[in-house]
Amino acid sequence: MSGFASLEGLVDRAGLRGEVGGRAERTGALGRQCEPVVRDDAAKIFNGLVTEHPNQSTYRYHLAMALKQKGDKPKAVKECQEALKNNPTKEERAKIQDLLTRLNGA
Repeated sequence: MSGFASLEGLVDRAGLRGEVGGRAERTGALGRQCEPVVRDDAAKIFNGLVTEHPNQSTYRYHLAMALKQKGDKPKAVKECQEALKNNPTKEERAKIQDLLTRLNGA
């Protein structure tokens, strides 16, 4: 199963399909107020994917990004470190290391 298919399935199982868009519509045209909701939903989705596929560095990287956006730097750092242990591709490794550098410098 591809990562995208896994993500789609998790969104469906979590009952999140349409949730973000629906909330965005209710918060106004600019959608600024929905940003925390989107971050929370993204973290929830990627946390579920990491639980189902703990050795998938891509999911851990995206969970780290969501955690960073939520302001949870310690957990984001941990996810980056775990992602690096899971044999990421050269391109993924560079992205993960870049994020880790930004997290440690922030």
